[in-house]
Amino acid sequence: MFVSVYNFLKTAAGRRVSAALMTVLSGAAFVQATHGQQEKTDVPAGNVAAAVRAFSNTTPVNIPSSGGAASAVTVSGMSGPVSRLTVTLNGVVHLTPADLDFLLVGPHGEQLVILSDAGGAFGLSDSVIRLSDYNTTLAPANASIGNGLVDYKPTNYGSFDTFTGIAGFPPEVGPGGFETLSSVFDGIDPNGVWTLFVEDDTAGGNGANSRLARGWSLTIETPETLQVTTFADTDDGFCDAANCTLREAVKYSTNGSTIIFPGVNPFAVVLARDPITVDKRLTFTDFGTVGGGPRVFITGNNATGVLNVTETGDLTLNGIGISGGVATNAGAGIFSRGSLTLNGCVVRGNRIVSSGAPVTGAGIVSFGNLKMTTTTVADNDLVSDRQRANGAGIFIGRGPAATRPVEIVGSIIRNNRVIPESGFSTATLTGGGLALAPQSAVIIRESSIFDNFAGDSGGGVTIDQGALTLINTTITGNSSLSSIVDSTPFAASRLTAINSTIAANHPIFGCALNGASADFTIRNTIVAGNPCDLDSVVSAGNNLVSRPRNFSALPTDIVTPDHGLGAFGNYGGLIPFIPLQSNSPAIDAGSDCVLRATDAGGCTPQAAGTDSQLLPRNLGDGVDIGAAEFNFLPPGARLASGRRALTPAETTRPYALVITALFGTPVASVNASGFDVPGLTIAPVPNQPAQLAIAGVPTTPGSYDFTVTATSAGGLTVSADYTLEVRFYQFTIGGRVTDPAGRGIAGAVVTLTAANGQSFAARTNSFGGYAIPGLPDGQTYACDIRSKGYTFVPQTVVIDGARGDLDFVLSPAAGAP
Repeated sequence: MFVSVYNFLKTAAGRRVSAALMTVLSGAAFVQATHGQQEKTDVPAGNVAAAVRAFSNTTPVNIPSSGGAASAVTVSGMSGPVSRLTVTLNGVVHLTPADLDFLLVGPHGEQLVILSDAGGAFGLSDSVIRLSDYNTTLAPANASIGNGLVDYKPTNYGSFDTFTGIAGFPPEVGPGGFETLSSVFDGIDPNGVWTLFVEDDTAGGNGANSRLARGWSLTIETPETLQVTTFADTDDGFCDAANCTLREAVKYSTNGSTIIFPGVNPFAVVLARDPITVDKRLTFTDFGTVGGGPRVFITGNNATGVLNVTETGDLTLNGIGISGGVATNAGAGIFSRGSLTLNGCVVRGNRIVSSGAPVTGAGIVSFGNLKMTTTTVADNDLVSDRQRANGAGIFIGRGPAATRPVEIVGSIIRNNRVIPESGFSTATLTGGGLALAPQSAVIIRESSIFDNFAGDSGGGVTIDQGALTLINTTITGNSSLSSIVDSTPFAASRLTAINSTIAANHPIFGCALNGASADFTIRNTIVAGNPCDLDSVVSAGNNLVSRPRNFSALPTDIVTPDHGLGAFGNYGGLIPFIPLQSNSPAIDAGSDCVLRATDAGGCTPQAAGTDSQLLPRNLGDGVDIGAAEFNFLPPGARLASGRRALTPAETTRPYALVITALFGTPVASVNASGFDVPGLTIAPVPNQPAQLAIAGVPTTPGSYDFTVTATSAGGLTVSADYTLEVRFYQFTIGGRVTDPAGRGIAGAVVTLTAANGQSFAARTNSFGGYAIPGLPDGQTYACDIRSKGYTFVPQTVVIDGARGDLDFVLSPAAGAP
């Protein structure tokens, strides 16, 4: 039978905990007391419904020698998916624990070996083994697991664990490893029968009383939503509707929960002591804005760090600001060894001053998984006089929790500084915006890195045996003593730049890109307008470079000081960018390999069919070089003059075409100058400020040049030079050539000769019919027809699209039969 008991317990610290204990019994009902210490994810009372429940089967599980046993727990009444799971083996007794294999099977067939081949021959007399992903260590392979309460991660030292003698159970469950409970059970419906299988895989040595003396239990957490109610930074043991601080919400939430904030503008959580530590999966969400930035800021108040994500933590920030953090060596804003996701966030104004040790990452330090989308990292400082300072904005390392490359998408890294504390410094100051440590990997797309500073090298980026990929990214306005994108002299220091723009940076010595003794490759990329653009960089083709050093250009590369770049600016679009001017040689000079992912023969990890403003890439005659496409529609084929050819018009035929300015930004106006095409007009489209319409019926053939100028709401002005060719309308004229009796004359040659001497001719068929295609409309022609046995007096004819067939009658020649 099942008994549910809800208790409110007082802990020693005086905080109230809502605990739900359901005991699964055989034959009799009783309440099982908690064994050992409290779970560290106690549930706050009052703010949300309890989302942590324990389910137990206390019937002893006897373990046979070289055989198996099973025990079931039935879970019911849970709402929501599993977000965290803890398995407790209560009272393990065995002489050689390494002989034991434990398998957990979920209610829908999910299965995981949770403990196998651990503990050597160190006997257990009463061990309470609590297994959770949030514990810090694996069970030992050849040392004592320990009696009493012990905490471990799921641990499996076997290869294939075989469970035999159990009806209906598959004999092999898969290779050994250290998989997590969350990788198998997170997100499933917890309701149903859970089964624990235990196998002794070695005969003998287990003793007569080997068992789980008090059975086993499951602690299941499901997500919840908690609301922060106060600016304060306290922990009084409660998180309820009347009083819940952010620190309390984090501490007392269940795994997978979401924390929201009250509707106060602005809302600043000012930390009064240590950083807030996140050791589980949580989401902080607030998409309100104030002055174009986040409404909610969490600040260290220039007294402490802000957020600390442990190796077991998984934190998502949606629309949150992080500021005012300070630290002694790393991660004043956010220090993460786990998983960190930022969407629409701002990390700014954090600072680290070296106290004699190396310092890294004033804004963000990540040794785990990191993904940033539409996030700004700005105005963060690393300060040092004696020890190395590296990566003021972001520092990327690689720790055990890092399972994939860091992704930075649609984001801004700006005005971060690595600076000396005094006027004289012996420290190495590198990586103003971003620093990559050994074995790290970062992909940056549709982003801008600008106005960062490093006292020595890497004003924008420093790569130390890591791998950086840039796609549709702009690097500009950064400053340093030497290179802007710098690296340590190892082949493992890799840069791949694809369709990016690295321009107008300010290295005092050295070049914007320094790939000496490293592995730097560029494709479809602009490196121009820097005092020295690049040194020891490999071209993969289709680049625009103005001032190279140690660079072997390929035939598809363009090396010229006339790069045709506009001014860098924030024109109201996705991110700031450097536009191409209409005379830039980068237009249509790129390779279309960026439209395909590498597995489809492309040159990018992921297809890049759009530019940095998420506008179409493949316009005109091809892809442009650089981060931002020159976007007018229709683009038109590029002529030798550099102008764009619009669809030709024909005389006497109605013509209509719309020109659209596409910048990824609001367009204030589009205007035309120099447009003088007889019969046609050009005017703005009503209620469409980005469009001009050409309409009318052209009357005069010719080639007409004009310019379209678009101005965005943010002040960007871009022009496109167009050519519109007006041709005579061309059509096919035809008819018959007959004798006076109306019989068709075969083989007659009909010739029409224009005033400019151009002739058009056709031979009649067996019925006397002919057709002459491609005749310009409205022209006057001299017509002559020649045929053996017939004569024709030349005529003058006017050809236009309105007339029908043109028939001719030939007279028999004198003496003809």
